[in-house]
Amino acid sequence: RIARAIREHEVWVAVEDAAMGWVEIDADRVAGLYVAPTFGKDGVGSALLELAEGEIGRAGHAAARLEASRNALSFYLDRGYLHNK
Repeated sequence: RIARAIREHEVWVAVEDAAMGWVEIDADRVAGLYVAPTFGKDGVGSALLELAEGEIGRAGHAAARLEASRNALSFYLDRGYLHNK
């Protein structure tokens, strides 16, 4: 998954002694966001999402869109994303 993401889209990796997580951006879409479980409550996901939103905005898009798994839904809702049922 990550190899394809790197080939096809913009990917940012959070690193501190080891890879902590990554975010994949495809135009106005956060195509993927992953945080290693050991860093799940350290703000890595929030920082990566903020970085992605900034890059999406700098590219001229008015909003970011994404698809969330059920276990990540509250993470995005807490950050102002809307649930499109």
